[in-house]
Amino acid sequence: MDDLKEPFFDIKGRVAIITGGSRGIGRAISLALARVGVKIVVSSRQVEACQSIVKHIEEHDGVAFALKCDIGRPEDIEKLVNKTAEEYGSIDFLICNAAINPVYCPTKNLDDNTFNKIIQSNLRSSMWLVNSAMQYLEESDLASIIFISSIAALKAMPNIGCYSMSKAALESYARSLATELGPKNICVNTVAPGLIKTDFSKVIWEAINLDEHKKRVPMGRIGLPDDVSGLVRFLVSKSARFITGQTIRVDGGESIN
Repeated sequence: MDDLKEPFFDIKGRVAIITGGSRGIGRAISLALARVGVKIVVSSRQVEACQSIVKHIEEHDGVAFALKCDIGRPEDIEKLVNKTAEEYGSIDFLICNAAINPVYCPTKNLDDNTFNKIIQSNLRSSMWLVNSAMQYLEESDLASIIFISSIAALKAMPNIGCYSMSKAALESYARSLATELGPKNICVNTVAPGLIKTDFSKVIWEAINLDEHKKRVPMGRIGLPDDVSGLVRFLVSKSARFITGQTIRVDGGESIN
């Protein structure tokens, strides 16, 4: 009966880097992991907002520090990894959550500079982070990489075409990476939320008829950040050690219609 004592969900003392961790889905993930004893690095371009999350975590006996990081700058990402290793001595989980969508318009109106910026921030930055942290992930016995995607990678949505392309490419990258890192016992998965009520998605949920949208969602509502954070907590645990290369949609069933 010793196997009944196995702590399948125990991730206390592990170390997680969370990009875009100061608000919305990133904030919910930061708090959910801190709640179960994970040492958190909260990063975003707004370091003051990150520090507010750190203060909240520390007030509840958690461990965290904040670091300013613009994911579009490889030097910021390298600093993020180096500072984490210096502070905690290891890295177990990468939660690549930060993303941008600076325009809301048809693809024909998208200029090259904006296109390149979206692709660099939403796709290339994740590759930079993974590559920078790889030596530490390889040393962990519970390494996990989680990319936050979107059902926009699957469903055609007006006015966010480049964002959708970047997330579709991110999901493809995750599958390739899972194949490469499987022999090293590193899990790689993608979480694809539907419409989640955050400041980031405000331009969408304010532009649509929410009542009509809810009719297309079997669960009859739009999502909340905590609907996503619980799945991430599971995916980085020992219970998910045979799950890799998957995209799991958190959308109340919207994508099945």
